[in-house]
Amino acid sequence: MRIVRPLVHDALVLRLLAAARAGRLPHALLFEGRAGIGKFTAAGWFAAGCLCARGPGEPCGVCGPCRRVASGGEESNHPDLFVIDPLAEDEEHIKIERISERERKESPLPSLEEFLGLRPLEAALRPVLVRESHRMNGPTQNALLKTLEEPRPGTVIVLETHRPAGLLPTIRSRCIRIRFDPPGRASCEEVLRSHGHDAETASNLARLADGAPGRAVQLARSGAREALVVLAPVAAGRRAPQAAAQELWEVEGEFPGRTDGARDRARARAALELVQELVRAALHLAVGADEAQLSLGPEARGLAARLGERELARRARALAEIRADIERNLSPSGALERALLVLAAG
Repeated sequence: MRIVRPLVHDALVLRLLAAARAGRLPHALLFEGRAGIGKFTAAGWFAAGCLCARGPGEPCGVCGPCRRVASGGEESNHPDLFVIDPLAEDEEHIKIERISERERKESPLPSLEEFLGLRPLEAALRPVLVRESHRMNGPTQNALLKTLEEPRPGTVIVLETHRPAGLLPTIRSRCIRIRFDPPGRASCEEVLRSHGHDAETASNLARLADGAPGRAVQLARSGAREALVVLAPVAAGRRAPQAAAQELWEVEGEFPGRTDGARDRARARAALELVQELVRAALHLAVGADEAQLSLGPEARGLAARLGERELARRARALAEIRADIERNLSPSGALERALLVLAAG
């Protein structure tokens, strides 16, 4: 796990570390905010600060504990840090076996219950990080709830999410909710330039991501700018959806997955998210929003011009149903073609 100082959230994390020094840190934190704004980066920096030899406080990055946090890939080599990262593990959902030892069976990955059952080896404060915690289903969340109801001394559980409504109310009520705001387009452009993008590309991606650096990097990798060139004429009613769906399927990009089927679902999911964002932007335009304030305002202009508020809301619901079909492992290419039919219909 890389130890990276957050772009704009460092002061927020330092306040949490100050509470840890004073012995006032809650046993469970919910890091919530838009996707791609650096919440999990902040969680990693927080964990390093909890474990640093000079801490709790700003991690030095050079002591033995910091080096152990930073080594070993996403899971880290520090024995007192437990990380559940479905993105690194290439899992669509967080399975109950990652929480409950009784349900682990033959999984090679340790469970949270196993970790909590061990004695601390180095640190007085042991962090647990769960990335995109909304990926837990009902049984998995209920297994975690037992841990939250009976907190272990010296353990702090950090749940990161951009969909807090996807967590049970009983989970949310047992966490102190920490709100993270987007860093803004200027900071986002800075990150993109550091990734090798020229100024114009960085500006365009920062606009599409509405200032969320992680989202902007993801959009760049998935070929979002090229996909929007295909989608905008469909939204405006100037292009047939079937031909556009085929062209979208051929857009070059990086789509995660261990199998061809998983990569196809990731491709369809990325394209469908753009379609949903186009419809949301058009809905905002239809009720009088300023186009310049919307990440996809120019691309959604034609769609807003030909459809009213009620019809756009209906199509947003239809697209949500198609998104659910992708998660149910129905045909990704078929789902994408249906989404474009919804987008194009007169």
